[in-house]
Amino acid sequence: MELAKVRAELEVIYLELEHLESSDVHRIAAVRDQLGQVIANLPSGETEGDELSPSEQLRAAVTRFESEHPTLARTTEEVINALSRMGI
Repeated sequence: MELAKVRAELEVIYLELEHLESSDVHRIAAVRDQLGQVIANLPSGETEGDELSPSEQLRAAVTRFESEHPTLARTTEEVINALSRMGI
């Protein structure tokens, strides 16, 4: 999957999170913030020192809401896998 397509899919997920109904708005906001950071950092694809890669950051965020939103979590995991295959 090319980077532009990954970025587009991440942006769709980001927008869907804004309209997602959840009992834990703070958790969804945290995931959305994390996803926004990942999107912002995509062009460089670089990490420094002990920082988590964008894929690792997203995986950590997804585990926080996957029980309430399994479909969104599954879609996000597919994007994460694509990022990993691209070395990001």
